[in-house]
Amino acid sequence: MKKKSQLHSFLDKLEFEDENGNPGRQYLTDVGYIDLLTTDKSGNFYVIELKKGHTSDKVIGQTLSYIGWVRKHLAKGKRVYN
Repeated sequence: MKKKSQLHSFLDKLEFEDENGNPGRQYLTDVGYIDLLTTDKSGNFYVIELKKGHTSDKVIGQTLSYIGWVRKHLAKGKRVYN
């Protein structure tokens, strides 16, 4: 049996599903796909973007767009982190 990497073990613990049954992996929004969208036990949201070798302002802007979208469409007063 193949052993899971630490990243895969971490990803398996992330759970989110919207009211339509859409999971939080590659979550489609009006502003693009969020790599990982999850919530904690309190219902706060976490927007996680996976970028290899990209640390530009474009990536920061993209992540902020996702955070704004989640606040507007899903958060219902809960906090949104990245």
